[in-house]
Amino acid sequence: MGCSLSAIGYRLSAIGYWLLAVGYWLLAIGYWLLLLATSMKLSLKAILTAGLVAGTLDLTLAIVYFGVTLHAPFTAVPQAVASGVLGARAFRLGIPAALLGIFLHYFIALTVADFYYAASLRVPFLNRRPILSGAVYGIAVYLIMQHIVIPLSRHPAPRNFGTPWLIANVASHIVFIGITIALITRHYSRQSLRP
Repeated sequence: MGCSLSAIGYRLSAIGYWLLAVGYWLLAIGYWLLLLATSMKLSLKAILTAGLVAGTLDLTLAIVYFGVTLHAPFTAVPQAVASGVLGARAFRLGIPAALLGIFLHYFIALTVADFYYAASLRVPFLNRRPILSGAVYGIAVYLIMQHIVIPLSRHPAPRNFGTPWLIANVASHIVFIGITIALITRHYSRQSLRP
């Protein structure tokens, strides 16, 4: 009897993960459609687009990486993000902690995009050289997250996932966070110059 209940619980858990994944992507697609259909100010569109695209790319990389290398469930990465607020218990709270982690991840991504966009208004070089500026910004974001934000959070002691994860994580911050935000910011800054 205990074995069958365990199997049922596992199936329900697997269904929950898939529903969370499908809901996550439907929410992202719906938001994109809303963003395209409304007449928001250009700066808000730039920040939202840059933050959502960068956040989605970065989160997807982490979920796929840990799913493939450690066979971690879909919710493990968002729960790790939520552990910054909830501590180690985030890993025991299931889907609610994962949803909180997704919210926090996008909040951080939007904040990072907002800082870059605001800086680009005052430093024209950022829009003239988005690849270089974005790469440097991505490294800066990585260093701030690893050496200031995470140590000051309630995140449990970080685990060393080895050199492959270090390379993937730094590359993600350079390409998916920094350069993506820089290119999207430049795209919208060029639109603002059109008559």
